[in-house]
Amino acid sequence: MDITLNIAITTAYPAVADRLLSSIKNKLPTLPINFFILHIGHNPIETPHSWSEKFTYIAQTKDYLSILQSRNLCQDFLKKRGHASSDIAILLDDDLVWTMPELKFRSLVAELKSTQCDMAFSSLHGDPPIPKEYTRASPLLDLLISIDKQHTPKNKEIQEFINSVSIQKKHLFKKIEKHAHHDNYAFNKNNFNPKKINTHKINWVDFILKLHNGKTTTRPISTPKKIEQATGLDRGGATFIFNPVVLTHKNSSIKILNWVSRRSDMMMAIEAEKTGHKLYLTPPILSHEREESFDSHKTKKLIEDIFGVALISSNGKKEQFIKYFHKRIAKINFILEQSNRMLHLLDQWLRKHNKHNKTTKHTLKTMQQENRATLHELKKNK
Repeated sequence: MDITLNIAITTAYPAVADRLLSSIKNKLPTLPINFFILHIGHNPIETPHSWSEKFTYIAQTKDYLSILQSRNLCQDFLKKRGHASSDIAILLDDDLVWTMPELKFRSLVAELKSTQCDMAFSSLHGDPPIPKEYTRASPLLDLLISIDKQHTPKNKEIQEFINSVSIQKKHLFKKIEKHAHHDNYAFNKNNFNPKKINTHKINWVDFILKLHNGKTTTRPISTPKKIEQATGLDRGGATFIFNPVVLTHKNSSIKILNWVSRRSDMMMAIEAEKTGHKLYLTPPILSHEREESFDSHKTKKLIEDIFGVALISSNGKKEQFIKYFHKRIAKINFILEQSNRMLHLLDQWLRKHNKHNKTTKHTLKTMQQENRATLHELKKNK
């Protein structure tokens, strides 16, 4: 089977994108691949990066373009370039690493083509590619429940907090938390499925730093074992285009004051699904490699994500948008407030049991400060 991959990547960090290019060539040694790079935030004064693979520039811009602008530029470029029957156009985030071997990838492509797939989304191994606020709350509750079960004497404040949680009965535990890198990862006190942690053997510094950086702790991403139909509500960080007509569907968003709604890739997928295109979700082809250096806390990013969720949920209808916006704000406020309460309880417990050091103290304090700053912004702009 002949396949040619035309891969478009947006990056502000050439070294990160270059890692992705190298991983693709390493895993797909015999496939013809054309790489195309959109370099945003480009500073001509800087020493040029020495790339490991040949590629063509889509453009180099001094400005840091939004995800919406970047994806539309990449799509337009791929559309104008043309698309042969053997071509697969691929749009990738730069903080990914290709993990699927060539033989398995060829087999997957053959299977997708047999279904007349128009567009496919690769699920991802690795760290959850969502705002850090969503990845902290459930692991913190996992940790407090484990502390309560494994340590004596009991901490009354921790017990009081756990008593406010409705824990699933064991026979009702979900074996798979489907697509946990989306909103299913988020905190739910009314039907909580706890994950056990051995708090006697835990590396506290490692665990708390991972919480801070939004990395995987107690809840690894669950991924499909085989291809399955997508809904249009799947994220497009690794998007495979088999039918070039799909590229005509623009990524769309709304702008409110200085905020541009995120999840524009999902708006594009919804439009493609509405027009009858066949969309599929695949087993992991790539892994998301969250970089600590990119994890500076940005309240703006979370607010723009809230706008994106409201836009998707409301299907663009103004009255519904306002309803879903306020509903989402209330949910995020709850997650942040509960997270800060749990961070405080953990901080007190670590102090009492002499398990703190300078790093854990500072990191817990930083997370609480981040949450307070976001709560302030949400209340100010509600």
